[in-house]
Amino acid sequence: MSRLPLTDEEWELIAEVFPEPAPTGRPRRDPGQVLDGILWVLRTGSPWRDAPEEFGTWKTCCRMFDTWNAEGTLAEILHRLQAAFARSGHGRELG
Repeated sequence: MSRLPLTDEEWELIAEVFPEPAPTGRPRRDPGQVLDGILWVLRTGSPWRDAPEEFGTWKTCCRMFDTWNAEGTLAEILHRLQAAFARSGHGRELG
């Protein structure tokens, strides 16, 4: 269902942006899965509630979008991916 999810190579470029999960407490959702959900909503313009279940709950995607946006995480991800694509001279367009 997802359209253009992050590739393994793209994920390697940004994986260290996300902190290690806490050793205790509720297990967190895979940040790559959540990020793909966020990107799906941004690409399609669909409401959060329409995000496919493969990305986890829409509430998690929406909450993490707000959190990562406020913390600058999404800006850092975009910066890293754009820099890598600029260096390589190829790759798919972002945004």
